[in-house]
Amino acid sequence: MAQTLGLDCYFEVSEAEPSSSDSNESASATDVVLGKDEVLGETTNVRFRAVAPTNNYAVCLDSMERLDPSDKDRQYPIVIIDESEQVFAHLVGSTMAPQRRAIFARIEYYLRRAFMVVLLDADLNMITIRAALEILDDETPVRFIINYPAATQQDYRFYGSANQWTTALVDQVAAGKKVFVTTNNKEKALQLQKLLATDCPSARVNVLTSDNINQREAQKVLSSIVTRFDSDMEVLIGTPVISTGIDITFKNPDGTPRQVVDCVFGYFQGNITTHFECDQQLMRVRHPKEVHVWVDPRFMHYECDPVCLRRELEGTVRNTISLIGYKDNGQPVFSADEALINIWAEILAAGRGSKNQLAQRLLELRAVNGWRGVPVDSNHDQIESGKEKTERATQLREAERQERLMAARVLSAQEAKKLERQDRQGALSLDDRYALERYRIESFYCDTLSEELIMLDNRGALRRCVVNMEFLVGALDWIKQRDEEMASGIVPLPDWANRGGMKTPERIGDMGAVAFDRPNGLAKRALLERLFVAAGVFDAQTRQFLPQVEFTGAGLRHFAEVVHANRKELDFLFHKPVHGDVRKNPVMQLGALLRIVGLYHGKTREVQANGGKTRFYALDGDILAFMVSVIQRREQAFHGQSVLAKKVKEDKGQTTFSTHGDEPLSAANDDQGVVAANS
Repeated sequence: MAQTLGLDCYFEVSEAEPSSSDSNESASATDVVLGKDEVLGETTNVRFRAVAPTNNYAVCLDSMERLDPSDKDRQYPIVIIDESEQVFAHLVGSTMAPQRRAIFARIEYYLRRAFMVVLLDADLNMITIRAALEILDDETPVRFIINYPAATQQDYRFYGSANQWTTALVDQVAAGKKVFVTTNNKEKALQLQKLLATDCPSARVNVLTSDNINQREAQKVLSSIVTRFDSDMEVLIGTPVISTGIDITFKNPDGTPRQVVDCVFGYFQGNITTHFECDQQLMRVRHPKEVHVWVDPRFMHYECDPVCLRRELEGTVRNTISLIGYKDNGQPVFSADEALINIWAEILAAGRGSKNQLAQRLLELRAVNGWRGVPVDSNHDQIESGKEKTERATQLREAERQERLMAARVLSAQEAKKLERQDRQGALSLDDRYALERYRIESFYCDTLSEELIMLDNRGALRRCVVNMEFLVGALDWIKQRDEEMASGIVPLPDWANRGGMKTPERIGDMGAVAFDRPNGLAKRALLERLFVAAGVFDAQTRQFLPQVEFTGAGLRHFAEVVHANRKELDFLFHKPVHGDVRKNPVMQLGALLRIVGLYHGKTREVQANGGKTRFYALDGDILAFMVSVIQRREQAFHGQSVLAKKVKEDKGQTTFSTHGDEPLSAANDDQGVVAANS
């Protein structure tokens, strides 16, 4: 794009110089060479070197900090934001937290003083409009230019079964067809690569994901997709890294379209990307002969009103500040970030609204653009065949991941810190990526890597559960300290980084973190306590789970009411929408909540009486004991940064946590039978 517009790109790519694997002087995101000529990072064969700002500059959002608003020679009277919906969404994304205010301040400055601002997007919507309303002056003249492309009339095959979709894909590749596969799930892309390697070994398959996109070979494929499909490639599997800005169009000498790709296969799981993003991925190939699509049909129940989301954020911040003990009611936290928070609420609401009904929204969008979905009849044999293929591919992919993690080199804390910086720049080789992941796993669990630990970790899912469990059973002072640090402007290190000398958290300024970046540990603790006490499976005084307590669906009626009363807070803090039938099936709802902290329940017995059957359930004691052992090991390893009380003991089948005299955040029921938030 920079070349097309005659701009200077903010980085240049060159062949990496050979370097010794034993050297500690390899390029990183903070190496400075020749003044402002900064090495952003390098993979095994490509180096990314920063280009200082010029008068005609193309830069990504993350690198805007290198722009200096006081530089009078570079004030940029014309600002173009391409893919504006994605740019503004990234502005409030989790990876931007440390520099969010600095980046936003520059966006505000350059957009407000520019003579002309151009906001471009194929799906321009309320995200861009809200951002413009918050940033630009009220008197700014606005002009909408709408491009009406010629509608492409085409049928596409819509699958009700993901397994049947898989069978169709393998059949087409086995028949020698040229196929473009797009998915919003990186693991799915890698699984399909394994599947095609075994079932269609003669097919030439390329895979592009965020893990390898900066590798030299991947860049060559990306820059010559049209030529490669014409010559030496049968199958290209891609994730959202092949989306906006990539045009796979084939033309005859006279400029008319030419159909080269026989089939486009789209596989989209729920709760990952929006229907707009899925549509962008599908439309990379402009003139395919056939299109086959599977979209997760699940309905979610996320809150998607920006006003409600902002209200929940305000309430959470006020409650957290109250629990910390600050006198301030939290309002000043919002005054400086008003525009950012309004943009965040709009983006979160739009994304949730799309993910609530992903399949339906995508079908509607395709229909608007002239495409007609043709349902594929269910075929039992194809579904069973696809199921077998999917299971086999999953096993092959998991075996490969385990093998690479086990073979990955062991990093020092300093090496891990350097690779973390390079990872944020998207400049890690696959070997470095696996080495860094090994370090994260071992450091978090304070244990040596094993195949069993890799399986239990489940790509970080268990780590998130452990952190949530620590919020609930941990020492109150430790949780308050974390919330205070975020409120006072210190970003705590990730949990895995507390070992091996990585002791200095990053400071983000005296204003503290933006409200929606805060961990809200105290609020999460209070909510989990409220819900599990209502279910009768947790003792707030001793801060222990009660695996010996049995419960029934009928006995969880009070719990169901408490969940219903706290459904918005649960959705906001843990991104867990409450089941629509919580009152009819409270046991299922309790199971979903237990999984937040890594626990499960099981049926213990059945009793028949009065012509009916009553099922009794209890917590799985073995899983509870495992979670306790992980937390205890982490406590022992982190020494002064205790996440649990000093003493953990087994007592008559109950796991008891000493709380150093901490009072529970909630201890009594109010008049309506709902546990009070703060007694």
